Amino acid sequence: MPATSEPPAPGPSAPGPSARPPWRAGHRSAASRLLLDDDQALDARRAQLLRTVNGRHAVLVEPDLGTGTGAVAAAARFAGRFAAVFPAGDRPPSPEPVSGYLRCWLSPAEIRALLDADGADPAGPSVYRIWPDYVLRPHLDRSVTTVSADAAWRVYAAGGEGIAWAVVDSGIEAGHPHFSDGTLTDPQVACLHRDYTYLVNGGQPPAAADPAAALADPVGHGTHVAGIIAGQLPAAAQAVIAGTRPSADGLPAWAGRPACGSGRIAGIAPQARLVSLRVLAPDPGNPADGEIGRAHV
Repeated sequence: MPATSEPPAPGPSAPGPSARPPWRAGHRSAASRLLLDDDQALDARRAQLLRTVNGRHAVLVEPDLGTGTGAVAAAARFAGRFAAVFPAGDRPPSPEPVSGYLRCWLSPAEIRALLDADGADPAGPSVYRIWPDYVLRPHLDRSVTTVSADAAWRVYAAGGEGIAWAVVDSGIEAGHPHFSDGTLTDPQVACLHRDYTYLVNGGQPPAAADPAAALADPVGHGTHVAGIIAGQLPAAAQAVIAGTRPSADGLPAWAGRPACGSGRIAGIAPQARLVSLRVLAPDPGNPADGEIGRAHV
């Protein structure tokens, strides 16, 4: 059969001097352009997505386990490669083990050099993949979409209608606007709320059930959980998501942004009705398992 050849290298802007892109040096693609390219157009994306210190980005190296010697040996093999490629001097910070990966701080040029050397080893590569170590941010207005609950609303009309859900927690704050659409006051659930904190405090049960006592939440946790289940921003309200941005003195400052997509803020099943069973009191009044079990009964 005729010998095959590597595809020609890109034009003058191609990184590295080799005749083939270094991210394919001897084995499959091992890193994305986000980590490899000296492209100013990617700098803004890197600044947004990655932690960067002195031109080096946080990355997670997945060692190649193809040799069959195990994870410890694979990590040690990569450590040897790292030391050989980056001799003493301006060496990048040493790799840190993180849940089966090795966290490194590397510039695009250093990643290319590492993969060039790794692909040239006749014994096989020590790197399976280099992943971006993305900065994580809370996505309060994207969580419903992330778990595809909005798809269930649209396709199956599964918004929680006809369902009552008990929240065994620190109570639910009845005055919270996200429960203003009958979530707690619907006749099906209005008389079912109960305060069981007397079980924690060693007191006596009330002479008469008072649903209102369970519709207060001095701790805040029960209201938070209830919002995840069935909270919903009133239709007339406009959502503003709180976040932070760097300030002139380098400290974070509060900044708001509009909600993503349609701007709707809702829990997983916003048409469900909730029953508050209050068992958590302010510290040190937390219940034991048996007390929670009695509240369930």
